[in-house]
Amino acid sequence: MTSLGSPVRTNPTKAVGPSSKRLTFERAIRRLRVEGPEVQRRLSLLRDSSALGKRAVENIYSESRLTWSAWKRLFSAVLRAPGSPKSIEEAVSAGVRESTLSGPELPYPRPSILGRATTSDRFSWHLFQVGCFATYPVAKRWLSSQIGKSIEGAHRKLGGKPLGNFLMWATFNRETRAADPFFEKPCEAEMLRGLLGLARDSGKPLVLLEYSLPVGKPPLIPTVADAYAGSLTYYFSVLPQNETVSGAKYPTTLPWQEYELYEPRPEVVHDVISGERLVSPLEELL
Repeated sequence: MTSLGSPVRTNPTKAVGPSSKRLTFERAIRRLRVEGPEVQRRLSLLRDSSALGKRAVENIYSESRLTWSAWKRLFSAVLRAPGSPKSIEEAVSAGVRESTLSGPELPYPRPSILGRATTSDRFSWHLFQVGCFATYPVAKRWLSSQIGKSIEGAHRKLGGKPLGNFLMWATFNRETRAADPFFEKPCEAEMLRGLLGLARDSGKPLVLLEYSLPVGKPPLIPTVADAYAGSLTYYFSVLPQNETVSGAKYPTTLPWQEYELYEPRPEVVHDVISGERLVSPLEELL
């Protein structure tokens, strides 16, 4: 899971016709015929270059929820890369950028309240960047003043302002789907960060956002396109094709190694929403 969304502009489109059918990597690569072996050779170079590359390629091989159009963009980008592992890594990110937010919708019953965690520094910077405040220090002071306060203040300042960039990752309560999305919340930010698979910003407090989604912006099952559109990340795991999503089974986070014995948290992606969708006061976890 990432904290505020992919740092790149995305342009998701709804595909129609045969190209909209979702394919596994294996079925998609067979369609290439001539170029298929070269795509696989290049992905093997990335896989053998690092633990990050290995994780990313394993996820690509396990992906089963991209359309043929999305696979073609990814394969074409990999084939255009100069050939070094670093260039192939960058090509993967470039090749999936137009395919974000294209995974299947989460089936019903869906969570009514979602939760998002990000560092207070990053969220303050985001609020400054989207024009809520004239300077970053002012944004940081305002955020500190709102922790635990009435939600009305956040609604007044953040109403109509995006809470993320381009796409948003979220978790939810798998038990009731209408209660605290950070259920059984740990007492320290570091542990929640690890359970959600966030960046290792050790020592930095987390701001917790709780919100509802508007009609027309459903929660989606994450794909490699959502995970890698900005850059490759280690802490993401594709939901296997043979695991049916249902009321009791959801995509989940990939926790840090030190928390791998804990139960992963549910994980979805969705289009960016704005501040009036917040349903609880802003909370900070140290």
